[in-house]
Amino acid sequence: MAGIDVKYTTRSSETFDGYVTAPAGTAKVPGILLITAIFGVDQEMRELADAWAADGFMVSVPDIFWRQTPGPTADMTVAFDRYGKFDPVQGMKDIADLVKDLKARPQCNGKLAILGFCFGGR
Repeated sequence: MAGIDVKYTTRSSETFDGYVTAPAGTAKVPGILLITAIFGVDQEMRELADAWAADGFMVSVPDIFWRQTPGPTADMTVAFDRYGKFDPVQGMKDIADLVKDLKARPQCNGKLAILGFCFGGR
């Protein structure tokens, strides 16, 4: 499967964007929930996700900053502003919803890891 842009839905029926990629074929594989750096779901995060998909993982890359300023950005002012406004309690609820979403995807075998970079590593 080539990577695709997706819409995630929260427990409160809110929707936001992200990217999902998986290995070719229909084999069930473990998943990775990739929490991005402050720059969001940019080309670098998509390429990393695609590389892990080529290694046999289903990878979900949500726009974790959708509640602050959605979309990728290379603007340091925007990136740090949304980082400062991020609500970690609400963010963990969103991550719990994302875990549920990833486990429910047909190609995911139900096993997954959460991986983050920079901001996402905390």
